Amino acid sequence: MATNGIITMRMVSEGKTNEEITAQTGISSSSIGAYKAWNTMYTASINQEVSRRVALKGRNEIEQNADAEFLRSCGITFSVEARNE
Repeated sequence: MATNGIITMRMVSEGKTNEEITAQTGISSSSIGAYKAWNTMYTASINQEVSRRVALKGRNEIEQNADAEFLRSCGITFSVEARNE
């Protein structure tokens, strides 16, 4: 389930161990391992320059940077470039 994967990876990013995650969520250790493996493969793709260029229309620079930072925290990476319209 995608929600369990998101919960798992948030807890991993907070430094929680598999045992702590299982105790708090009931997610099995094997599932936690699978979510970590999937995330590792996804991260590898990002690190190989698989990114999107997105212009965040209608937002000022501070708002664009905040939006971009939020998306990066979710694992979505891209460059924010100004657009002339």
